[in-house]
Amino acid sequence: MFRACEDRRKDLVKRHDFSTYACFRAVDELNEGEINIDNMRAFLKKNGHYPTEEELVAVIRRLDMDADGSVSYAEMSEAIKP
Repeated sequence: MFRACEDRRKDLVKRHDFSTYACFRAVDELNEGEINIDNMRAFLKKNGHYPTEEELVAVIRRLDMDADGSVSYAEMSEAIKP
């Protein structure tokens, strides 16, 4: 699974129409400067995914490098890089 994720990251950064900022802004619709469980849930629901609370916590924890409970643009950018 790790290899598949890494392959997807590589594919993303090669696309001419991909932007890490646009990716971040798509999730942070209220322009709060961070991604938290609530806006991650809203983003995923809007895209047809209905994660459990535990899954949302796991995603945020995976991306949240400084353990402050939210994901900054820098953390998101680092997670997307291959």
